Amino acid sequence: MSLGVVKTLPLWTEKETGCARWVWIVGTGVLLFFVGLVVFGLWGDAAVTYAITHAPWVMDHRGLVQTVSDWGLFVFYAFFLGALGFSFVQELPWAQSVVLGWLWAELVGAFLAVQFIKYLAGRVRPDEALSMGGGDHWVGPTLRAAYHSFPSGHTADVFISAAFVVLLVRSPWVGCLAWIGAILVALSRIALAKHYLSDVLAGLLLAQFFTLLVIRRRLL
Repeated sequence: MSLGVVKTLPLWTEKETGCARWVWIVGTGVLLFFVGLVVFGLWGDAAVTYAITHAPWVMDHRGLVQTVSDWGLFVFYAFFLGALGFSFVQELPWAQSVVLGWLWAELVGAFLAVQFIKYLAGRVRPDEALSMGGGDHWVGPTLRAAYHSFPSGHTADVFISAAFVVLLVRSPWVGCLAWIGAILVALSRIALAKHYLSDVLAGLLLAQFFTLLVIRRRLL
């Protein structure tokens, strides 16, 4: 294959490569969701949140957990910004298409859809619920950020990003690091009592849906 063709075609247009990357993205999302669903079924939202929030390691390293929660998103943002710049320098239209696809999935899925559902659901965040005497509270449509627990926007954001890293980079090690980073950010949101497990699972589902939707319509 000539260099000109390589520069105009995405790596996953080869049948075997494309199938492998689709299986990786969908399979990982399904596996993580299934594991989370089992944990949810066995212990429930409140118990899981309390257990993770009060775990000794979390209590002893709360500053690190806060850093992962606050800055984990920006690691992905920096990666895609760098990838976009590299794609222009190296004249790689397919890479530009991937990054723009990521941006569309982020805007429509991780931002617009998530924020709209948050507004309608009005679920009180776990830390705020504790100040209200405990319990799981759903107050309906509201603009208050303290009542925007469901779904987790951070989770949708990082899992969309991890999926597009898999599409963009050949190295399976980089793909694995992206998934691990996404998992850590999602867990950090539970550890800080900003979300319940079900909020994170909903964010994961939204990430999978909008990732696959954008890929199908824009890239394949």
